Amino acid sequence: MSRIVGSLVLAAAAVMIPAAAATIRGHVTIEGSSGRRPADPSGAVVYLDHLPEGTGTPEPGRFTIDTKGKKFAPQILAVPVGSTVSFPNSDTIVHNVFSASGDNAFDLGLYGKNESKSATFREPGLVRVYCNVHEKMVAFVVVCPSRYFARVRDDGSFEIRDAPVGRYDVKIWDERGGMQSSPVTVAETDTLEISFALDGSKYRREPHLDKNGKPYSDRASPTEYE
Repeated sequence: MSRIVGSLVLAAAAVMIPAAAATIRGHVTIEGSSGRRPADPSGAVVYLDHLPEGTGTPEPGRFTIDTKGKKFAPQILAVPVGSTVSFPNSDTIVHNVFSASGDNAFDLGLYGKNESKSATFREPGLVRVYCNVHEKMVAFVVVCPSRYFARVRDDGSFEIRDAPVGRYDVKIWDERGGMQSSPVTVAETDTLEISFALDGSKYRREPHLDKNGKPYSDRASPTEYE
């Protein structure tokens, strides 16, 4: 009997031992406009993609992007796929938050002060978020395919802990520098160093269309909602 109990204890202990994992850290630089110092890298998001099967299962959550002073805050948000983002209106005017980004497109309609509406993002990818009333309002939701992602710090550094063992891609997105991907092979207890250099020298924020696919300039201005 004691031999059976001992075997069960050992089996349970074996199940509880976490799988080998690694740390992926590195540094990001973003070239600024010609003749200027490097751009602030803190808007970039780093995440792991094409992970080995059975690793990195997303852990969806609830997040918030506020609308205040005709701005989205935060302007850049990274979330695991399946997460829900609320867009409360803290202004005294109405907003109409929407996105035309593929399978994650949504339209929350008009809503006023102290009201809140939300959208759930079921597909990985970049979601560009706008307001149909205020052309200059823009936010970005990076919907990550796994639970492994990180915002880049002010000094350009980033770190993703407990990364799985195997071969996959480390990707980075930044509004000015675009997307870049680096394949990696991660072994047990690795501390992998990786750097990204993005070119933001030619970045210009392009005008976008309203939720009906029309230029904002075609509409009467100011509107009754401003």
